[in-house]
Amino acid sequence: MRTDVVIIGGGPTGIFAYELLRRSGVDVVLVGSFTDASIMPVESPCGPITLVPVFPTLPAPTYPPSTPTRQALQVRRSGSPAWIRAEPVADSSLVEMLLPDIDAAAMAVKQFGERALFDPLDQVQEKVRRAYRGRPTRRAGYIDGLSPYLAPMLEILAQRGGGVTAVRTWNPHDRLLELSGTTARLEYNKLVYASDPERLSEAIGTRVAIPRRAPAHFTTLATDARLVRNELVYDLSRDSPVFRAFVASEHVVVVQESLAYRGDAAAAPLQIADALGDLLGARLVRFGERLTYHSAYPIESMDAASKTALDDACGELGILRFGRNAAGRYVDLHELEWGELRAWALS
Repeated sequence: MRTDVVIIGGGPTGIFAYELLRRSGVDVVLVGSFTDASIMPVESPCGPITLVPVFPTLPAPTYPPSTPTRQALQVRRSGSPAWIRAEPVADSSLVEMLLPDIDAAAMAVKQFGERALFDPLDQVQEKVRRAYRGRPTRRAGYIDGLSPYLAPMLEILAQRGGGVTAVRTWNPHDRLLELSGTTARLEYNKLVYASDPERLSEAIGTRVAIPRRAPAHFTTLATDARLVRNELVYDLSRDSPVFRAFVASEHVVVVQESLAYRGDAAAAPLQIADALGDLLGARLVRFGERLTYHSAYPIESMDAASKTALDDACGELGILRFGRNAAGRYVDLHELEWGELRAWALS
Protein backbone atom coordinates (compact mmCIF):
# COMPACT_ATOMS: atom_id res chain seq x y z
CA MET A 1 0.00 0.00 0.00
CA ARG A 2 1.34 3.42 -0.89
CA THR A 3 0.20 6.97 -0.13
CA ASP A 4 1.59 10.46 -0.53
CA VAL A 5 1.20 11.63 3.09
CA VAL A 6 0.86 9.70 6.35
CA ILE A 7 -0.22 11.34 9.61
CA ILE A 8 0.89 9.67 12.84
CA GLY A 9 -1.27 10.74 15.77
CA GLY A 10 -4.90 9.86 16.40
CA GLY A 11 -5.70 12.89 18.55
CA PRO A 12 -7.61 16.01 17.53
CA THR A 13 -4.58 17.52 15.76
CA GLY A 14 -4.16 14.40 13.63
CA ILE A 15 -7.88 14.20 12.88
CA PHE A 16 -8.13 17.83 11.77
CA ALA A 17 -4.91 17.59 9.78
CA TYR A 18 -6.28 14.52 8.01
CA GLU A 19 -9.54 16.26 7.16
CA LEU A 20 -7.80 19.42 5.92
CA LEU A 21 -5.43 17.51 3.62
CA ARG A 22 -8.14 15.15 2.37
CA ARG A 23 -10.32 18.11 1.40
CA SER A 24 -7.30 19.69 -0.31
CA GLY A 25 -6.95 16.70 -2.63
CA VAL A 26 -3.96 15.10 -0.90
CA ASP A 27 -3.67 11.30 -0.88
CA VAL A 28 -3.44 10.93 2.90
CA VAL A 29 -3.75 8.16 5.49
CA LEU A 30 -4.21 8.71 9.23
CA VAL A 31 -2.86 6.20 11.74
CA GLY A 32 -2.78 6.33 15.52
CA SER A 33 0.27 6.67 17.69
CA PHE A 34 2.39 3.81 19.02
CA THR A 35 -0.04 3.26 21.89
CA ASP A 36 -3.70 4.22 21.72
CA ALA A 37 -5.43 6.52 19.28
CA SER A 38 -6.83 9.14 21.61
CA ILE A 39 -9.94 9.88 19.57
CA MET A 40 -11.12 6.28 19.80
CA PRO A 41 -14.18 5.85 22.02
CA VAL A 42 -13.81 5.19 25.73
CA GLU A 43 -16.40 2.87 27.23
CA SER A 44 -18.67 4.76 29.62
CA PRO A 45 -21.54 3.27 31.64
CA CYS A 46 -23.94 4.58 28.99
CA GLY A 47 -22.00 3.53 25.91
CA PRO A 48 -18.95 4.84 24.00
CA ILE A 49 -17.79 8.41 24.56
CA THR A 50 -14.96 10.28 22.86
CA LEU A 51 -12.84 12.83 24.72
CA VAL A 52 -11.58 15.72 22.61
CA PRO A 53 -10.49 19.26 23.48
CA VAL A 54 -13.20 21.87 23.37
CA PHE A 55 -12.70 24.63 20.84
CA PRO A 56 -12.20 28.21 22.05
CA THR A 57 -15.41 30.16 22.56
CA LEU A 58 -14.16 32.88 20.21
CA PRO A 59 -14.32 32.31 16.43
CA ALA A 60 -11.18 30.67 15.08
CA PRO A 61 -10.87 31.18 11.31
CA THR A 62 -7.61 29.23 11.23
CA TYR A 63 -9.33 25.91 11.93
CA PRO A 64 -9.51 23.55 8.95
CA PRO A 65 -12.46 24.07 6.58
CA SER A 66 -15.89 22.87 7.71
CA THR A 67 -14.91 22.57 11.36
CA PRO A 68 -18.28 22.82 13.12
CA THR A 69 -18.92 25.63 15.56
CA ARG A 70 -19.55 24.32 19.04
CA GLN A 71 -22.19 25.69 21.37
CA ALA A 72 -21.10 27.79 24.34
CA LEU A 73 -20.19 25.98 27.54
CA GLN A 74 -22.06 26.64 30.74
CA VAL A 75 -19.16 27.11 33.15
CA ARG A 76 -19.42 27.44 36.90
CA ARG A 77 -17.14 27.02 39.90
CA SER A 78 -17.84 25.39 43.23
CA GLY A 79 -16.01 25.48 46.54
CA SER A 80 -13.60 27.90 48.16
CA PRO A 81 -10.06 28.48 46.81
CA ALA A 82 -8.98 30.25 50.02
CA TRP A 83 -6.66 27.35 50.90
CA ILE A 84 -4.16 28.57 48.30
CA ARG A 85 -3.39 31.58 50.52
CA ALA A 86 -2.06 29.24 53.19
CA GLU A 87 0.27 27.38 50.81
CA PRO A 88 3.94 28.36 50.33
CA VAL A 89 4.33 29.85 46.85
CA ALA A 90 7.65 30.33 45.05
CA ASP A 91 8.48 33.52 43.19
CA SER A 92 7.94 33.23 39.41
CA SER A 93 5.87 30.06 39.80
CA LEU A 94 2.65 29.68 37.83
CA VAL A 95 0.56 30.11 40.98
CA GLU A 96 2.45 33.26 42.00
CA MET A 97 1.64 34.67 38.57
CA LEU A 98 -2.05 33.82 38.99
CA LEU A 99 -2.49 34.95 42.61
CA PRO A 100 -4.49 38.07 41.59
CA ASP A 101 -7.08 35.59 40.30
CA ILE A 102 -7.31 33.25 43.27
CA ASP A 103 -9.70 30.88 41.47
CA ALA A 104 -7.21 30.43 38.63
CA ALA A 105 -4.38 29.84 41.09
CA ALA A 106 -6.34 27.11 42.84
CA MET A 107 -7.21 25.49 39.51
CA ALA A 108 -3.54 25.53 38.47
CA VAL A 109 -2.57 23.53 41.56
CA LYS A 110 -5.42 21.07 41.12
CA GLN A 111 -4.59 20.62 37.42
CA PHE A 112 -0.78 20.38 37.59
CA GLY A 113 -0.28 19.27 41.18
CA GLU A 114 1.95 20.88 43.78
CA ARG A 115 4.68 21.60 41.22
CA ALA A 116 2.54 24.58 40.17
CA LEU A 117 3.39 26.16 43.55
CA PHE A 118 7.13 26.02 42.93
CA ASP A 119 8.09 25.20 39.33
CA PRO A 120 8.16 27.89 36.64
CA LEU A 121 6.03 25.73 34.27
CA ASP A 122 7.15 28.06 31.51
CA GLN A 123 4.96 26.63 28.75
CA VAL A 124 1.81 27.11 30.80
CA GLN A 125 2.89 30.56 31.98
CA GLU A 126 3.42 31.68 28.39
CA LYS A 127 0.02 30.34 27.36
CA VAL A 128 -1.65 32.20 30.22
CA ARG A 129 0.12 35.44 29.31
CA ARG A 130 -0.71 35.06 25.64
CA ALA A 131 -4.30 33.95 25.73
CA TYR A 132 -6.03 34.13 29.08
CA ARG A 133 -4.92 37.03 31.27
CA GLY A 134 -7.65 39.65 31.11
CA ARG A 135 -9.63 37.62 28.55
CA PRO A 136 -11.90 35.38 30.62
CA THR A 137 -14.25 34.63 27.71
CA ARG A 138 -11.52 32.86 25.76
CA ARG A 139 -11.27 29.22 26.79
CA ALA A 140 -9.71 26.14 25.30
CA GLY A 141 -8.41 22.81 26.47
CA TYR A 142 -11.53 21.67 28.25
CA ILE A 143 -13.04 18.29 27.52
CA ASP A 144 -15.96 17.51 25.27
CA GLY A 145 -18.13 14.47 24.90
CA LEU A 146 -19.81 12.19 22.38
CA SER A 147 -17.84 13.58 19.42
CA PRO A 148 -20.64 15.38 17.53
CA TYR A 149 -17.91 17.43 15.85
CA LEU A 150 -15.75 14.46 14.87
CA ALA A 151 -18.52 12.12 13.75
CA PRO A 152 -18.25 12.90 10.00
CA MET A 153 -14.48 12.42 10.11
CA LEU A 154 -14.78 9.15 12.00
CA GLU A 155 -17.21 7.90 9.36
CA ILE A 156 -14.67 8.72 6.66
CA LEU A 157 -11.96 6.87 8.58
CA ALA A 158 -14.21 3.86 9.06
CA GLN A 159 -14.83 3.72 5.32
CA ARG A 160 -11.08 3.68 4.76
CA GLY A 161 -10.34 0.71 6.96
CA GLY A 162 -12.21 0.54 10.23
CA GLY A 163 -10.99 3.53 12.19
CA VAL A 164 -7.59 4.61 13.41
CA THR A 165 -5.00 1.84 13.59
CA ALA A 166 -1.95 2.14 15.84
CA VAL A 167 1.60 1.98 14.50
CA ARG A 168 3.44 -1.30 15.11
CA THR A 169 6.82 -0.46 13.56
CA TRP A 170 8.17 2.53 11.71
CA ASN A 171 11.30 2.85 9.60
CA PRO A 172 11.59 6.59 8.84
CA HIS A 173 14.74 6.12 6.74
CA ASP A 174 12.90 3.81 4.31
CA ARG A 175 9.63 5.77 4.71
CA LEU A 176 7.78 2.62 5.68
CA LEU A 177 5.15 1.84 8.34
CA GLU A 178 3.71 -1.42 9.62
CA LEU A 179 0.34 -1.23 11.36
CA SER A 180 -0.93 -3.12 14.40
CA GLY A 181 -3.37 -5.95 13.81
CA THR A 182 -2.50 -6.28 10.15
CA THR A 183 0.29 -7.40 7.85
CA ALA A 184 -0.07 -4.24 5.76
CA ARG A 185 3.06 -2.29 4.88
CA LEU A 186 2.45 1.37 4.18
CA GLU A 187 4.93 3.33 2.06
CA TYR A 188 4.73 7.11 1.94
CA ASN A 189 6.48 10.19 0.56
CA LYS A 190 5.89 12.59 3.46
CA LEU A 191 4.88 12.14 7.07
CA VAL A 192 3.14 14.48 9.52
CA TYR A 193 4.08 13.61 13.09
CA ALA A 194 1.48 14.71 15.65
CA SER A 195 2.35 12.51 18.59
CA ASP A 196 4.92 11.94 21.34
CA PRO A 197 8.28 13.66 20.55
CA GLU A 198 10.16 11.08 22.61
CA ARG A 199 9.14 8.24 20.31
CA LEU A 200 9.95 10.38 17.28
CA SER A 201 13.43 11.07 18.67
CA GLU A 202 14.05 7.35 19.15
CA ALA A 203 12.75 6.42 15.69
CA ILE A 204 14.93 8.84 13.75
CA GLY A 205 18.01 8.30 15.92
CA THR A 206 18.36 11.89 17.13
CA ARG A 207 18.69 12.04 20.90
CA VAL A 208 17.26 15.26 22.32
CA ALA A 209 16.22 16.55 25.72
CA ILE A 210 12.47 15.91 25.96
CA PRO A 211 10.58 18.56 27.96
CA ARG A 212 8.53 17.51 30.95
CA ARG A 213 4.83 16.95 30.43
CA ALA A 214 2.06 16.61 33.01
CA PRO A 215 -0.48 13.77 33.01
CA ALA A 216 -4.26 13.96 33.10
CA HIS A 217 -6.61 11.31 34.48
CA PHE A 218 -10.25 11.00 33.39
CA THR A 219 -13.13 8.87 34.64
CA THR A 220 -16.62 8.49 33.19
CA LEU A 221 -19.65 8.03 35.42
CA ALA A 222 -23.37 7.62 34.85
CA THR A 223 -26.38 8.86 36.77
CA ASP A 224 -30.07 8.08 36.65
CA ALA A 225 -30.81 11.78 37.10
CA ARG A 226 -31.23 14.11 34.13
CA LEU A 227 -28.36 16.61 33.96
CA VAL A 228 -27.79 19.81 31.98
CA ARG A 229 -25.70 18.82 28.96
CA ASN A 230 -22.56 20.82 28.15
CA GLU A 231 -22.13 22.13 31.68
CA LEU A 232 -18.58 22.35 33.02
CA VAL A 233 -18.09 22.59 36.78
CA TYR A 234 -14.77 23.33 38.51
CA ASP A 235 -14.28 22.05 42.05
CA LEU A 236 -12.00 24.53 43.84
CA SER A 237 -11.94 22.78 47.22
CA ARG A 238 -8.56 21.42 48.30
CA ASP A 239 -9.65 17.99 49.55
CA SER A 240 -11.75 16.92 46.58
CA PRO A 241 -10.39 14.38 44.07
CA VAL A 242 -12.27 16.23 41.30
CA PHE A 243 -10.61 19.01 39.29
CA ARG A 244 -13.47 19.55 36.83
CA ALA A 245 -16.55 17.67 35.68
CA PHE A 246 -18.10 17.89 32.24
CA VAL A 247 -21.69 16.81 31.58
CA ALA A 248 -21.24 15.02 28.26
CA SER A 249 -24.85 13.88 27.95
CA GLU A 250 -27.95 13.93 30.09
CA HIS A 251 -26.75 10.88 31.99
CA VAL A 252 -22.94 10.78 31.54
CA VAL A 253 -20.32 12.86 33.36
CA VAL A 254 -16.63 12.99 32.46
CA VAL A 255 -14.36 13.83 35.38
CA GLN A 256 -10.80 15.11 35.24
CA GLU A 257 -9.18 14.11 38.49
CA SER A 258 -7.18 16.53 40.61
CA LEU A 259 -3.41 16.03 40.69
CA ALA A 260 -3.34 17.87 44.02
CA TYR A 261 -5.60 15.37 45.76
CA ARG A 262 -4.01 14.02 48.95
CA GLY A 263 -6.51 11.31 49.82
CA ASP A 264 -6.45 7.53 49.76
CA ALA A 265 -6.10 6.33 46.15
CA ALA A 266 -8.03 3.14 46.87
CA ALA A 267 -10.99 5.16 48.14
CA ALA A 268 -10.84 7.69 45.29
CA PRO A 269 -13.71 6.25 43.16
CA LEU A 270 -16.22 6.53 45.98
CA GLN A 271 -14.91 9.97 46.91
CA ILE A 272 -15.20 11.08 43.28
CA ALA A 273 -18.81 9.95 43.28
CA ASP A 274 -19.47 11.79 46.55
CA ALA A 275 -17.84 14.99 45.28
CA LEU A 276 -19.85 14.87 42.06
CA GLY A 277 -23.02 14.35 44.05
CA ASP A 278 -22.31 17.65 45.80
CA LEU A 279 -21.27 19.43 42.59
CA LEU A 280 -24.15 18.29 40.40
CA GLY A 281 -26.85 17.44 42.90
CA ALA A 282 -27.19 13.94 41.47
CA ARG A 283 -26.29 10.45 42.64
CA LEU A 284 -23.63 8.82 40.45
CA VAL A 285 -24.45 5.16 40.09
CA ARG A 286 -22.02 3.51 37.67
CA PHE A 287 -18.35 3.93 36.82
CA GLY A 288 -16.98 3.51 33.31
CA GLU A 289 -13.46 3.34 31.95
CA ARG A 290 -10.62 5.31 33.55
CA LEU A 291 -8.32 6.93 31.01
CA THR A 292 -4.85 8.37 31.57
CA TYR A 293 -2.97 10.67 29.19
CA HIS A 294 0.60 10.59 30.43
CA SER A 295 1.69 13.51 28.25
CA ALA A 296 -1.42 15.67 28.31
CA TYR A 297 0.23 19.02 29.05
CA PRO A 298 3.61 20.28 27.83
CA ILE A 299 4.90 22.23 30.83
CA GLU A 300 8.45 23.01 29.68
CA SER A 301 9.84 24.36 26.43
CA MET A 302 12.23 22.23 24.38
CA ASP A 303 15.66 23.83 24.44
CA ALA A 304 16.73 25.54 21.22
CA ALA A 305 19.54 23.09 20.40
CA SER A 306 17.25 20.05 20.75
CA LYS A 307 14.50 21.65 18.68
CA THR A 308 16.94 22.57 15.89
CA ALA A 309 18.50 19.09 15.85
CA LEU A 310 15.09 17.40 15.72
CA ASP A 311 13.70 19.70 13.03
CA ASP A 312 16.82 19.31 10.85
CA ALA A 313 16.70 15.51 11.06
CA CYS A 314 12.97 15.49 10.32
CA GLY A 315 13.44 17.76 7.30
CA GLU A 316 15.90 15.32 5.73
CA LEU A 317 13.43 12.45 6.22
CA GLY A 318 10.35 14.20 4.84
CA ILE A 319 8.78 14.57 8.29
CA LEU A 320 6.84 17.60 9.51
CA ARG A 321 6.37 17.87 13.27
CA PHE A 322 2.95 19.38 13.86
CA GLY A 323 0.72 19.99 16.85
CA ARG A 324 0.98 20.87 20.50
CA ASN A 325 4.31 19.10 21.05
CA ALA A 326 5.90 20.52 17.90
CA ALA A 327 5.25 24.24 18.05
CA GLY A 328 7.91 25.06 20.64
CA ARG A 329 5.21 26.52 22.86
CA TYR A 330 2.04 25.32 24.54
CA VAL A 331 -0.64 25.98 21.92
CA ASP A 332 -4.26 25.18 21.21
CA LEU A 333 -5.67 23.83 17.95
CA HIS A 334 -6.70 27.21 16.58
CA GLU A 335 -3.16 28.57 17.07
CA LEU A 336 -1.48 25.98 14.85
CA GLU A 337 -0.27 26.93 11.37
CA TRP A 338 -2.85 25.01 9.35
CA GLY A 339 -2.06 26.96 6.18
CA GLU A 340 1.61 26.01 6.38
CA LEU A 341 0.67 22.35 6.86
CA ARG A 342 -1.46 22.42 3.71
CA ALA A 343 1.23 24.20 1.67
CA TRP A 344 3.89 21.71 2.81
CA ALA A 345 1.72 18.71 1.88
CA LEU A 346 0.92 20.12 -1.56
CA SER A 347 4.50 21.16 -2.38
